Amino acid sequence: MATIQAAPAASRATIREASRPLWRNPSLLMGATLLAIVAGLAIFAPLLTPYGPIDQDLLNAHKPPSWAHPFGTDNFGRDVLTRVLYGARIDLMIGLVPTAITFVTGVLLGAIAGYYGGKIDTILMRVVDVAVAFPFIVLLIAIIAMLGPGLRNMFIAIALVGWISYARIVRGEVLVARNAEYVLAAKTLGFGDARIIFGHVLPNVITPAIVFFMSDAVLNILLGTALSFLGLGPQAPTAEWGRMIQEGRQFIVSGEWWMTTIPGLAILVVGVAFSLIGDGLADLLRVEERV
Repeated sequence: MATIQAAPAASRATIREASRPLWRNPSLLMGATLLAIVAGLAIFAPLLTPYGPIDQDLLNAHKPPSWAHPFGTDNFGRDVLTRVLYGARIDLMIGLVPTAITFVTGVLLGAIAGYYGGKIDTILMRVVDVAVAFPFIVLLIAIIAMLGPGLRNMFIAIALVGWISYARIVRGEVLVARNAEYVLAAKTLGFGDARIIFGHVLPNVITPAIVFFMSDAVLNILLGTALSFLGLGPQAPTAEWGRMIQEGRQFIVSGEWWMTTIPGLAILVVGVAFSLIGDGLADLLRVEERV
């Protein structure tokens, strides 16, 4: 009976560890607070600024930061602060929505391949090998070029390719866990494969994938801004940070730094927030404290 209770005991240890006060994990607290502030600014953007994200005022174009426009205006007279706030909505979506899709897909495929092995594992790994043979950004650009530019097609492209990392992470963990004593005990008791995978194996191997999720969210935001910079993301006049940088780069030489610097700083802030959350989760859920 001691062997059979190994997995639940590990799960209870994880729950106790996860219930620690957040102030004992400053990285997680700071990251979550910073991300909550950015999300709040994005949600309540209509209440925080009197301008619209695509409202043009050509008479006030190229204006430096002032009381009326704290972050200045762009070449069409659009308020940069307003566009940064509304752009946060799109960039947070880029960081969270496709990452969540790839997380779920990759974890499921990796768990199934690692648990069953055989032909299923072989086929999945051959697909992974083919995809890894191409540079990630080149593969994404090729897919978007076929589908056409736009936010939806960007999500589709990331979802088609991004699951690979999660599948490899979870598969490796499951290959080890499937021979653990608590899994063998569950099989002896007659538990079904689905119950063993989702009730015993995944709760004990999913930590690395959760931590990677935060890093992947940052990478997807950077990827989204890069694709927008290349004209493959949301199209004008949509407010998106990468698009804003692309539109303002030609005015840097004339001293209009705010058109590119402000959205660039916004990307940096969100990246730091996700990175801090990832570091905090790594401390909170590290494997050695779960055993």
